[in-house]
Amino acid sequence: MNEESKILSLAKDALEKKLLLPSARENICAWAGSGVLPEWALKSVLELFEKGAFEELNDRFFKTLEFGTAGMRGRTIGKVCAASELGKVSEFGTPQNPAVGSNCMNDFNVARATLGLF
Repeated sequence: MNEESKILSLAKDALEKKLLLPSARENICAWAGSGVLPEWALKSVLELFEKGAFEELNDRFFKTLEFGTAGMRGRTIGKVCAASELGKVSEFGTPQNPAVGSNCMNDFNVARATLGLF
């Protein structure tokens, strides 16, 4: 079973157990099933499921960042970081990759906003 399939299965199970919000499950499935996420991002989501970090998953995926009058705002670092996000930590203590999630400010949402603006 590949990482995308594992994530989809775990999201379904978590929703049935009421550990995951319906909107979070929907966004997780959309992200995992998009076919565009790099391996580190899929590993991050999978690791959060394996850690049982459902509060973090719900926070990262319960909604999609919107472009408002002040632009887009969201956190870039997870409260619970996956090893794939941490990668090689900088000299300032920041992770190598931004937090994965539809409600986080990351390169995936910046690309989505750029395409929308274009």
